Amino acid sequence: MQYGEHIEIDIQYLVSDLNAPLSLRNYDSQSMQLFELRTPFLVLVSKSDDEKSVYQFHQFSFDANFCHIVGEQELNLFRKRPLHQHSFVEIMFVLDGEVINTTEGNTYTYHPGDCVIMNRNIHHREDGVFQAVFFDLQEDFIRDVIKEEMATFRSVPEKYTRFLRSGLIKMLQEANQKDSQFRKNYFDCLPVIPQERILQEITPLLNSLIRELCSGDPGSVSMVHGYFLKLLKLLCDPQMYNVSSISSTLSKKDFLAEKVCHILESRHGRVSSSALSDMLHYNKEYLNRIVKERTGKTISQYRQMIVLREARRLLEKTDLSISEIMAQLELSNRSFFYSLFRKEYGITPAEYRQQSRK
Repeated sequence: MQYGEHIEIDIQYLVSDLNAPLSLRNYDSQSMQLFELRTPFLVLVSKSDDEKSVYQFHQFSFDANFCHIVGEQELNLFRKRPLHQHSFVEIMFVLDGEVINTTEGNTYTYHPGDCVIMNRNIHHREDGVFQAVFFDLQEDFIRDVIKEEMATFRSVPEKYTRFLRSGLIKMLQEANQKDSQFRKNYFDCLPVIPQERILQEITPLLNSLIRELCSGDPGSVSMVHGYFLKLLKLLCDPQMYNVSSISSTLSKKDFLAEKVCHILESRHGRVSSSALSDMLHYNKEYLNRIVKERTGKTISQYRQMIVLREARRLLEKTDLSISEIMAQLELSNRSFFYSLFRKEYGITPAEYRQQSRK
């Protein structure tokens, strides 16, 4: 799928540009990465082939269109990436090949025509040889699209009523309710007709939607909304798809522990227990206890792990002096830093840099 003019970019665009429509937080995390969306609606067309060392994606939104081809060094990191979650709802359509989706400790395989819908609390990772389309949606996007369209009806048609009653649409509409932060919702949408017929229906809609995203013409926003609703209608049609849902609820402790770990990793450990307490409005002893229960580490130990990992990355990837690295990580006690580093890696920071350069 090639539409419009595309700019080839480096992955650092997603990692470092806080104004990017889609950005990646905690890129160096070994436990959990976080994708954040700053535009109402975005489409990613991804192609992955682990055997041929190929991974590329095209990103389409009203704000920016570009292509990214993952380089060899970046691909090695990509293969070892941890699970991730989103600050938004994601819908995945498989166009070709097989997507191996590791989700909440389970592994599922999806084929052409299959679709998966995940809310923001689902932890997952995609692997395999495939081409797929990912729709990323701000949580109030679908609610506003349906509300806007419904305003045109004096009386709601029965066809539309059935559409609104589907569990899938209810989940999307309720995604921004107060208690949604604790819910894990995952929908499997599997075709009940041959995959060729499913793709014949879906592919023209995908092509038309992406063309409208790229055109920027007057009326394009409404056209994108319309094509997206037509895609949802196909998913909710029992003659097209069988939809099954998996739902669970995060405990408040799990939710808070995840929040603490995300904040610590996104700030490379540079946040105190008191600051975490102020941000999350919970007693710091309580936060420390639940993090220890779920990670095996106190907040201080978790922070030290992240700081040391960032120090290691800076030693490998930059020419900053050790004093400059310590200043960047807000460390003031050189002997304490050396002691921690040697305890974790068995050598001094200077020796680690020398070995990494070899």
